[in-house]
Amino acid sequence: MIIESRIQRREGKIPEALATATHALKLAREQGELIGQIDALIARSESHTASERDDAIEDLKQALRLNARSSQDPAGRNPKVYGICHLHLVRHYLARHDLYHALASFAQWQSVRERVEHRNIHEQAEQLAKELDRHSRLEFRGEDDLNYKNNCDRLEEFLLRQARGRCRTQEEMVDELGISRQLLIKWLAKYKIANS
Repeated sequence: MIIESRIQRREGKIPEALATATHALKLAREQGELIGQIDALIARSESHTASERDDAIEDLKQALRLNARSSQDPAGRNPKVYGICHLHLVRHYLARHDLYHALASFAQWQSVRERVEHRNIHEQAEQLAKELDRHSRLEFRGEDDLNYKNNCDRLEEFLLRQARGRCRTQEEMVDELGISRQLLIKWLAKYKIANS
């Protein structure tokens, strides 16, 4: 049913896709299948229209909660599910112009990206990273919002991504950032940012 829902969505049959994913979720709940519920919630989040973005976000958050309960991982989460849910959240937050939460979800993806082996997911993440680069601004909220140690990595990555978007060569990036070439290479590796 989850596959059927995705096929319906690709065919533009959005109400049918949503109904099929909702039915799959109902069946998975009745059978106590946590993984089935997670998959159905993700499929359902993909089927919500733009006017139902809050519902899509809630489905993804619910999938993340179930993932924490179902996983055998010591960290309490399946990295693929965790990553794909956060990448979907990035898309929704960007569409709502909520850059703070988009960046926060992208950071959650980055926390598991080394443990996700699906190339398609990494390609989606790179596309989202480029979109974040174009739209992002660095915001600080919460109780540790001004703590240098807690925000140093975020600031470095933000500056590096902005320089990559503005500059054509590494030499230009070095000049723009005011750092050494060695530090630039270190940052590019640290934040897994392509040299292009």
